[in-house]
Amino acid sequence: MIHLLSVIAERILFISILLLTGLAIGENILLMLNWTFYWLPYTPGRLLEFAAILTLFLIAIICWQIREEMRQSNTHSRS
Repeated sequence: MIHLLSVIAERILFISILLLTGLAIGENILLMLNWTFYWLPYTPGRLLEFAAILTLFLIAIICWQIREEMRQSNTHSRS
């Protein structure tokens, strides 16, 4: 059950990271053309900061999964 939740959280974080990065790049391109997303309250740099924070959480989840798989393989090899 916890593995399923971590996989779902991993996918949600990855999609969020891609969306935030895409919005930041799109906003940067539009700012070069003197346009902007008026509905977007954050600057492109702030969006990339949010994406970086989410990336840290994603790395933590992946490291946790690796550790769990290594523990399971160690208990199976001892038997």
